[in-house]
Amino acid sequence: MIFFTTTTLITRKFFFIFLLIFSFSVASFGQGTVLMPGDIMVLQIDEDEQNNVADEEDNFIFVTFVDLVVGTTIYFTDCGVFPGTGTFTDPAITGYTNCPEGAIKFVAASAINAGEIFQYTRGHIAGTQFSNHVDALITGTFDLRTEGDQVIVFQSVTGTFPSDEPDFIFILNADAGNFTFNHSPYYTTPSGGQLNDGSGTSVPTGLTASNSPAGSATAMAVGEGSAEIDNVIFKASEVFPLVGPSLAQKILEAKIAILAPLLTSNEDDESDGLNWFGESNTGQNDPHDILYFQYEAFLVNLGNILPVELTSFTGRPKVKTIDLQWVTASETNNDYFSVEKSTNGIDFKELTEIDGRGTTTLESKYHWSDQSPNDGLNYYRLLQVDFNGDKSYSDIIVIEFEADRSEIQVYPNPTIKELNINLPENWDDETSIVIYDFYGNLINSFTIFSGSLTFPVDNIPAGFYRLSATNQSKVLNASFVKN
Repeated sequence: MIFFTTTTLITRKFFFIFLLIFSFSVASFGQGTVLMPGDIMVLQIDEDEQNNVADEEDNFIFVTFVDLVVGTTIYFTDCGVFPGTGTFTDPAITGYTNCPEGAIKFVAASAINAGEIFQYTRGHIAGTQFSNHVDALITGTFDLRTEGDQVIVFQSVTGTFPSDEPDFIFILNADAGNFTFNHSPYYTTPSGGQLNDGSGTSVPTGLTASNSPAGSATAMAVGEGSAEIDNVIFKASEVFPLVGPSLAQKILEAKIAILAPLLTSNEDDESDGLNWFGESNTGQNDPHDILYFQYEAFLVNLGNILPVELTSFTGRPKVKTIDLQWVTASETNNDYFSVEKSTNGIDFKELTEIDGRGTTTLESKYHWSDQSPNDGLNYYRLLQVDFNGDKSYSDIIVIEFEADRSEIQVYPNPTIKELNINLPENWDDETSIVIYDFYGNLINSFTIFSGSLTFPVDNIPAGFYRLSATNQSKVLNASFVKN
């Protein structure tokens, strides 16, 4: 009886622990993708107010550098953080109760690819992925101010409410490279009195203004001189394209461009906006407004900050055609590819258009065959076209084709990893392929039933090899070199 009771208690305890772990897991993943500092970056703060008349058109733009699953929840606020705690509250501040500057909640309605750009516009959130957010600590309505402001990005996994124990992701501060805290005039005591002037912020806990190594900062402040300004924006149109041999390298190059420090900065390791433009609202006729809105339009229309990544473009002659293959590691707003051909390497004409994959971070493979190759050298290139009309060309590849070929063709020669075999156009029947090394030793033998074949050679030693192809009526020989 005692053993039964003890076992029951132990079983109940483990069940309770399991239930707690399971509940925590559900809470953790209930927010969707759990972000790390720097996974989200804000690219614009726009306090859109003219002549001190608020028109409720405040904007901010952000980009994600990781894929987001459906339901991923992210919060944006212009509430500053305290220097003593690096968060939205400080028990040492007598009379402080809440921040009434508001927050915006973003919930991904569908899967989102790394590099995608989104814009929030105050007063126009119906039917979008944005909504107003209030909790016990952040109250009021999200409202950027003409004194200069910041947008702080955070999630919440463990807090009782989102701003209680925030996990900070990024901060953009319109304050000329400074993170100087002042109590906002909107922080009030229970009696209604203001605590202080200003609208500054400290660096949130877990973030850093240090940009060493380049592209690693997660707290960025941009502005003019030592003053706060109303509007700041990343000048993406002046630093694109952001390229690299892999998606990870492209993301790093994008972050380096976003966080590039001014050459005149007194603090070389802090990001203060070499590739940024800032202004204060001075009226509709200010010529700087036109420039600012051009940058804004470019960012909004861009859709994704990471361009198409073409990793290979190759071709091979076959019996009657030339086959072209190309691979992309990722694509951004890719409308289509145009395959272009030339006989002299200078004058190209379009042969066909192949639809792109739009936006994807997955590898994509493409194939197309030129059914009418020219005898001799054929030059090919790809024209990649985005949905917004932006274009880029691939390198040119050259493929030699023999129209009246009576010999076996092997390529590339020399080769490293694989060898392509093309039999003559009039060749038919079952064919035996035999490969010998320089000393006449048998290396491999197999049978093929078509006019072309590709097989690996990376498992044989470097050296000189002979190849024999035999059908019922003829024997053809060729040689190749393995490097």
